[in-house]
Formats: sequence, C-alpha cells, structure tokens
Amino acid sequence: ISPKNADQEREKYNQVLVDHGHNLIEAIDNRIKDGYKGETAIRKDAVKAMSIVLTGTHERMKELEKSGQLQQWVKSNQDFLSERYGKQNIVSLALHMDERTPHLHAVIVPLTADGRLSAKEVMGNRKQFKELQNTYAQRMKPFGLSRGLEGSRATHEDVKEYYKRVNAPVADSIEYSPNLLGMVSEKKVKEIVTPI
Repeated sequence: ISPKNADQEREKYNQVLVDHGHNLIEAIDNRIKDGYKGETAIRKDAVKAMSIVLTGTHERMKELEKSGQLQQWVKSNQDFLSERYGKQNIVSLALHMDERTPHLHAVIVPLTADGRLSAKEVMGNRKQFKELQNTYAQRMKPFGLSRGLEGSRATHEDVKEYYKRVNAPVADSIEYSPNLLGMVSEKKVKEIVTPI
C-alpha cells in the first residue's frame, strides 16, 4: 500500500531490497520465532520492530539520483544496517522513489546477538545513539552527506510526521540540516507504515 502522497508515475522506480512478503506483522513474528532465545515469554508490550528511515536533504538525494550514485548509497546503507543490526533482523527494506525525496525505509526486529528481544539494548542510550549518528555520518561522507548539528534540540518524530515534512514543498530560502539518520522507534507494530 503506497502512502497518499506517493506519485503513481514513479512507483515503478521503487525497489524492494528485503521483501516481507506483503505481510509485515507475520514477517516480524517469524523472525522472533526463529531468533528468540529468551527463557521467558515475550511481554505483550515489548517492542517487536523498529522503523528506520534513512535519507539526506532533498537536494542532495536528488543529486545522488541524477549522478547515478543512488544505488551505491543504497548498498552502503544496506551494508550498514546489516552490520549494525544483523542481516537476518532486517525484515523489510525498501527504496522509495515515488515520494518527494528518495529514501530508504527499513523495519528491524531488535534481537540481540544472544537472542533476546530488547529494543532498548539494540538502540542504546543517548550517548550510544549519538555515536551511531556519528558512525553513520562517516559512512555517508563518500556521498557528500554530513551529520546534522550535534547537540541540536531537534526532537525525533514519528513516521506520519516525517512523511508530512519530507513531502511538503521546501522554500528556496530555507536552509536546514540534513536528517541523515531519521531513526524512529515504534512501540506498536500496527503503527508501522507498510513499505511498498
């Protein structure tokens, strides 16, 4: 199901890199069933999946598309996610080209290396999240992308708010920092925006 703001003429350029088989909840449950090694039952309020959006400024992402570097950017991001969260924990990964700014949308099951379900441990604390942003920025340097302002008072936004912002017209006079790792953690699987 495509978002309302998707351009149907550009849908053909979308790419599914990790296919969840059109049933995201089932894909998440299957990954947990296969990878969970915990001895206790999973809590009903456990975070079973994290939704992560990877992108840059509209202008830079369009330049990567125009210069033919976008596929290299996609590969670098897929490698980054696999190294960071485990390839097997990526239950969905899609490149969205039918919206205003090209971006990747990933859904990750937060299983630890020893098989526990722990979004808190996988995402880390504030200091670890800052380091994650720095590490990601280093990986994106070859694509002319740089980290947003460190110590910014910017707050994280949910997926619905992100889509509203990323698809809104941008005035030429507005300057803003790139959102290189717009990471969004979701408590309710039902609220995750389903990729293409």
